[in-house]
Amino acid sequence: DGVLISTVSRLLQPGQRLLSSVATLFGISEAQFKAGYIRATTSTATLLAGYTRFIYGPTQSATAVLMDAAPKNRLLFPHVAHGVPAGGGANYLTGIALVNSDTASPARITVTALGTDATVVATAKITLTAGQKRSFLLNELGGSFATLQRSNGSVIVSADRPLYGYELFFTDNLSIMAAVPAP
Repeated sequence: DGVLISTVSRLLQPGQRLLSSVATLFGISEAQFKAGYIRATTSTATLLAGYTRFIYGPTQSATAVLMDAAPKNRLLFPHVAHGVPAGGGANYLTGIALVNSDTASPARITVTALGTDATVVATAKITLTAGQKRSFLLNELGGSFATLQRSNGSVIVSADRPLYGYELFFTDNLSIMAAVPAP
């Protein structure tokens, strides 16, 4: 919802790495933290690189996604795996997380799933308020997305405001996860 929870400041020397859990970095309990995003800034023109790592269980599954340096009005997620068997009784799901980088205006967004031949198979419109983050499974968008079952295709997210976003493929038993940034 774009509400600031905490701010921390760290001085990193060139080549230095900061590795921390969200709970430790911001001094909050894991029970308090449900969902959100981190905004990193620098006081100089120095480049900043980073990633977010998702871990489910100590040995079950993990993935990481690179930090995006600049928001975009159009995000392309190159693959869809949703509502189809993954083996072992599990099904694949596709989730997308978006952040409206504009802290003053809402973002009007269109999410479109395309088949391998570029035909539109599902489309939905959503709005994010200023600074809002939203994550969703494709079927939660309703309409044609509600019954989406695909193991191929792509998703395009278009907006009138720049967005940050990534896609997460996973099995419903969380034995497999893969994060995909928008190029």
